[in-house]
Amino acid sequence: MTPFETDGRTVTEADIVNFAGFSGDFGPYHLDHTAAGAGLFGAPVLHGLGTLAICSGLLVQSRYLRSNGSDPIAFLGVDVRMARPTLVGDTVRVRVADVAQRPSASRPGCYVCLLHLECVDQRSAVKLVVNWASLQRGALLPLQPGSAEGTSHG
Repeated sequence: MTPFETDGRTVTEADIVNFAGFSGDFGPYHLDHTAAGAGLFGAPVLHGLGTLAICSGLLVQSRYLRSNGSDPIAFLGVDVRMARPTLVGDTVRVRVADVAQRPSASRPGCYVCLLHLECVDQRSAVKLVVNWASLQRGALLPLQPGSAEGTSHG
């Protein structure tokens, strides 16, 4: 499988304010320019979960999860490591670094798909490292001939 990268999305101050309002996280390093300016990053930062939400949206909008006739039917979980802050003006995109799949034990015709993702900025600096699991109707990747098991690509 060829490596995949989503389109980019530029983070705005409105994104920070909207995520704070939605989540209830009004921490000063997100919203208070004076406190944030004196802090570790020198400016307000988008919440880590806000960056994850944007990356989730980029992945879903890309239609990557619908490749090969597969259809996403359930988000199963995520393991995420925050690597760098996301600042206003950063343009983030998602790189699919690896994919594995296996037939679902409980849902015939469905596959559990595991994606290893990197959310990167305009300088290719990694913001988040994400292990993403979803339940797909049909295989996300073409199955190898003679194999009932899924494949893994890097």
